[in-house]
Amino acid sequence: MPGRVPVLEAWTTLIYMAEVNIRLLIICTSRIGDVFLGSSVIESLRKRDPKLLIDFLVFKGTEAVIERNPHVNQIIQIDRKISFLTHLKMLFRVRRKYDVAVSLLSGDRPTLYSLIAGKLSFGIAGEELKYFWKRWLLSGYITPSKSPIHTIIQNHKILEQYLETELCPPKFYWDKKDEDSIDKIIDADDSYRGYAVFHLTPKYTYKEWPLSSWMRLANNLRERGLKVILVGLPEVIHAVSKPYTSDNWPTDTLDLLGKISLSEVGYLISRAAIYVGTDTAVTHMAAAIGTPAVALFGPSSPIIWGPWPKNYRSNRNPWSQKGTQVVGNVRLVQNSFRGCVPCMEEGCERHLRSHSDCLRYLSAEEVLSSIDGQLQL
Repeated sequence: MPGRVPVLEAWTTLIYMAEVNIRLLIICTSRIGDVFLGSSVIESLRKRDPKLLIDFLVFKGTEAVIERNPHVNQIIQIDRKISFLTHLKMLFRVRRKYDVAVSLLSGDRPTLYSLIAGKLSFGIAGEELKYFWKRWLLSGYITPSKSPIHTIIQNHKILEQYLETELCPPKFYWDKKDEDSIDKIIDADDSYRGYAVFHLTPKYTYKEWPLSSWMRLANNLRERGLKVILVGLPEVIHAVSKPYTSDNWPTDTLDLLGKISLSEVGYLISRAAIYVGTDTAVTHMAAAIGTPAVALFGPSSPIIWGPWPKNYRSNRNPWSQKGTQVVGNVRLVQNSFRGCVPCMEEGCERHLRSHSDCLRYLSAEEVLSSIDGQLQL
């Protein structure tokens, strides 16, 4: 794996001695969870140099996880499908605008963005002959790991090709307006020991936990004195379509599906006694916020996508590939009776809208026991 070459060290030293603000672009044109995990490099860079001007280039619709981040100077949004002319205009707008551009993804498109936008550019380049142009043109790069590696660790390795930094966990931010909005909604009823936040709506079917299991868990937690609050986006509900119409939820369940912003969800989670969700960006947020969190994992690899616990700063991966595990404020739960877990496929039928048996047959009782352990109820 290439290290930072002496010319980069000299360039970095000179520009710091000049005491100018370095303009840096982070490129993460992927899913919203990738964007949030990618924001960990902001924390590392900011700790190293508070003067950096950091912009983020993301797909439109994924910016909500970083829009309250005070360390982001500007968020540049582009459509996933973009016309040739619009693409050219965007590239012309960022051409050589930045001192440094870092692509957190291995794809050709984000790599080209980094090459066009930055006077220095960094990213990922495979060892195959077809990727010779990346190895030739990038100022620094890492090669893809031959074994699974956590996304945050990989992002940090890319960043280290430019500047030595300390690995920092991602952070989720909200503002006073978000706090005031949620404080008005939450009932300060002393009869509850606290509340549990359920995130019901992963974007893709293969990450869903059955509605019937959510309901059983809600009723069990209500018996333990916890009020249940539902969050998520109604437009991506599949198996859990309109859960608030069911008579099987506890009568005092608070339905906030589609009614609050993502930053308000973050503050809501920060006040919760427990959070429960599947492999989603909101689960990553809960882990970073520090709330006791139970993450239900099915086909996804914990090594690559496990929620990064708050204040976990080691360069070693917090998660193993198999088994229910606890690290810091996060308990990661897998189906203990399925030998194929994790298969790292998109559901049992290998597509985004297929179901995953490892989640369908993960019992509410097994999840409840994890919650009991996490909260010591």
